[in-house]
Amino acid sequence: MNPENYVPGNGFPTRDTFRFIKPSEYESFGIDPNDIPIGTFPALKHPSHLPSRFGGNAYGSGLFEIYDRLKPDDIKLLQEISLEHPEQLEKRYKVINRIYKKMGLLIRVSRLGKPYYLIPAHLVSNTLQDVRAKLEEISKVVELHKKKFLKERYSIGLLTLKDDLIFNELSYRFREHHFLLIDSIDKLKAIPERLDLIVLTRDIHELLLLEDFVPLITKKPSKGRLNELAHYLMWKLHRILNDEGELFIVADRQIPRSDQVARVTFKTEHEKKNFILFSHIFKTQQRYKLNGRPLEIKIFDLQEYLKGFYVEPEIIDRLLNGTDIDTLTLQQLNELPYLDYPLRRLPFSGVQEKTWSKLLDTFFDQGFLRSIVPETIKKEWDTRFKIEGYDPQYMLVFLGQRKKPDPTAEEIKTKATESRLLGSPFDLIADYRDSFSYVIDTLSVIADIRKDSREGYPELLMDRLRQPLVNKRRRHPGLGHVLKLVSKIPSL
Repeated sequence: MNPENYVPGNGFPTRDTFRFIKPSEYESFGIDPNDIPIGTFPALKHPSHLPSRFGGNAYGSGLFEIYDRLKPDDIKLLQEISLEHPEQLEKRYKVINRIYKKMGLLIRVSRLGKPYYLIPAHLVSNTLQDVRAKLEEISKVVELHKKKFLKERYSIGLLTLKDDLIFNELSYRFREHHFLLIDSIDKLKAIPERLDLIVLTRDIHELLLLEDFVPLITKKPSKGRLNELAHYLMWKLHRILNDEGELFIVADRQIPRSDQVARVTFKTEHEKKNFILFSHIFKTQQRYKLNGRPLEIKIFDLQEYLKGFYVEPEIIDRLLNGTDIDTLTLQQLNELPYLDYPLRRLPFSGVQEKTWSKLLDTFFDQGFLRSIVPETIKKEWDTRFKIEGYDPQYMLVFLGQRKKPDPTAEEIKTKATESRLLGSPFDLIADYRDSFSYVIDTLSVIADIRKDSREGYPELLMDRLRQPLVNKRRRHPGLGHVLKLVSKIPSL
């Protein structure tokens, strides 16, 4: 299978959407069969997200996976290489694959320096189901956008990983539109045109933590820093959208830990065993033992179970002592030891909807923000279990239209011109002064004058400059706004 000859799945994902690599093609692709775990297939494309046993994304060596579990030399190596540069990878592909395996990732590098991905056999159908669900939601929004704005061709940006399945499928389904893949902040900055629609296929904060999306990140950012990056990203998206442009986000639903429980009745023996195995591999909120009655499960644990999971076969073999799970009774499974691998850690605190609303409302007029479960997913869940006291969640979607600045830059310039304040005409302002950094520098000078910490100036001059800054009676009303900006310097 030559990747150059690949044809997408007609906009309807099939097994070949992953571009699976056959064993007969391993040599031409430079793949070492020893790098492929039992029960997985090598492929050139991958799902958007699959939880790894260390709580991150098995298809992205982002900040969740790296910094808590690797030696300094391994971290340094991963920071030095880029999947965009095969010449860096081919020299050290064995070491890189060893690190990826240690991290529980489903990424490998061939001896030709090309990345490929491992797709767990038991999750192929679930993954395609997830891709189909997201494609359907995105397609609805594209059609809605067409009806609202009546254009024949749209420029649509898709923020996701380079090898995400969804990009090719969307491009094929809507061949009349122009799709741009945006897999980094640098590519976002370099977009030469304004876009009609921008689509995110994962949570905003999760996107920022993907490898190479924000190149300057070299360690796990604090929540405050992550929030700053999220605001910066939304600001950039706002700027490159047309005046009536829209942002659509479709992401996996993320539920915070809580004491809420659901009463779950598993409908098959296989499902019962699968859940108990899950609860013994991962550190769930509480311990569970099946006893023939419906099980009360914390909703966080239930949601994580519903996402599907992948654990290397050797981990399961070690847990089961090499015994086939089908031969074990429920009682024997209940008595297994607990490995306590961490479940997903939210990159933000609080409820997902509130976090999104607080961030997005600054830049976009909300069309809708809602949690959805496609009918196909509901039917599939109904065959596996009965859930009482809680409605399982699947995806969170947001649609918003670009907010118009109030007031606009032109209105501010007009008002400044009409005020007849002393200063240079806008057309003659030097470039270095027409910048945000110059504004901050100026505000910093005002802050120093107010605190009387500027040195090298005559005392009489400093006293006169300082008076309106500290004495309200001698202050022009407009100066109050300037002082408010001074107080916000740390957050600007």
